[in-house]
Amino acid sequence: MPLFWPCVSPSAFTRPDFKGRPDQRAWSWSWHCERIALQADVRADAVTASQVQRSAPRTDAATVAAAIQRQTDQQELQCSLLALAAKAGLVLLGAVSLIRLSVAYQERMDRHSEIAAVVSIESAKLETLQQRFDRLFSIGGEKRLISEQDQWIAPNRLRVIWR
Repeated sequence: MPLFWPCVSPSAFTRPDFKGRPDQRAWSWSWHCERIALQADVRADAVTASQVQRSAPRTDAATVAAAIQRQTDQQELQCSLLALAAKAGLVLLGAVSLIRLSVAYQERMDRHSEIAAVVSIESAKLETLQQRFDRLFSIGGEKRLISEQDQWIAPNRLRVIWR
């Protein structure tokens, strides 16, 4: 770290609410300290980079190209694996959804067959009752009704009602 870094930190002279004379240069002084610190940082980075260049052995263009190609291939492989995993996840999600839908469809078909059986039984009952009702209102229906009913009093008998 350069020695000028403390100048960059906020102080009483660099606050925006400072109420000093306009001829005071608090803002420019702060900017000057920042500029000096930045220049020192850049010089330190330049020295480090030049030292690295001197210490590293020179490599030819084919080696650099091969390294770049390997990195590109690795990145493409990683992207392909990621895409494959996403596609496999979507296929798995679709398969699970399809299985759940088929189970729900089968349950619905079972319920439908049960309801259809009950409806057919009740329809048969309704049809027989409608035929019987129609026979009661046809010619001779009264005699058929009396003959079907066992609890009816015979025509020559007297009905007694107890109160």
